[in-house]
Amino acid sequence: MPPRIAVFCHMFHADLFSEVARYLANIPVPADLYFSTSTEENRSKLREMFPRAVVEVVPNRGRDIAPKFVTFARIHDGYDYVLHLHTKASSAAWRRHLFEHLIGSPKIVATILNAFEHDLRLGVIAPNHYPPVAPWIRWHGNETIAATLLERMGVELPDKIEFPAGSMFWARPGAIKPILELGLRYEDFPVEPLRTGQTIAHAIERLVFISAVHSGFGWSLVSPTSDGELQIDGPHFTPARPNWAPPRPPHKEGNALTRMARRLRRSYQKRFGSLRHQTH
Repeated sequence: MPPRIAVFCHMFHADLFSEVARYLANIPVPADLYFSTSTEENRSKLREMFPRAVVEVVPNRGRDIAPKFVTFARIHDGYDYVLHLHTKASSAAWRRHLFEHLIGSPKIVATILNAFEHDLRLGVIAPNHYPPVAPWIRWHGNETIAATLLERMGVELPDKIEFPAGSMFWARPGAIKPILELGLRYEDFPVEPLRTGQTIAHAIERLVFISAVHSGFGWSLVSPTSDGELQIDGPHFTPARPNWAPPRPPHKEGNALTRMARRLRRSYQKRFGSLRHQTH
């Protein structure tokens, strides 16, 4: 009997619907689709593309996090495995990194499902960290909000964490049950547009592995190999791998100085380079 699978995907950006559809076709077993979106126009498009999907119009609060942990929170329990996705538009390269790692091919999906089936301790599978964002695999100013949520879960705030940056992952519902049972509401999330990376949505993103460990599960990071296989690291049963540390973030002042030097060099070449050309 095939596992019961649900895909929860926040479909905010209509120009990415077709791309998501192509990736969803890589799931080699039946899966129920639950889409959230922000407009009736988007809902009509999604119903036309996915006639059997459940499509809900939700408030534009909490980005992709709130729809999954508010609108669809109670639905998770009816499934063996769930997949969290969204139409991430901030970086096409980062989005493709996440999708390729999670549903890049039928073989990748089959490998992930097989890993769950053969290791009952495995609770969450997430993409290996996208290198440009690896320096920010840390609390990044979200400690206060996270501590409040963790207190409600009965968990102490750990100093060191890892998490599925980009908030896309496969999971057993039991591994994220502590978050699903927080009783979150849309009113808990700030109104868009956001001007900060320190919000309840950013904090919840950082609680996924902690939730799994607290629930008695481990988590793994996966990376596709050049021959189409999938390398699985884990499972790990601590909020972060013991020997892992995020790389140091780029030095903002250094970047600014570099940009200034480039501007000065271009200005010099424009003024004096042309004079040299005239004298030759």
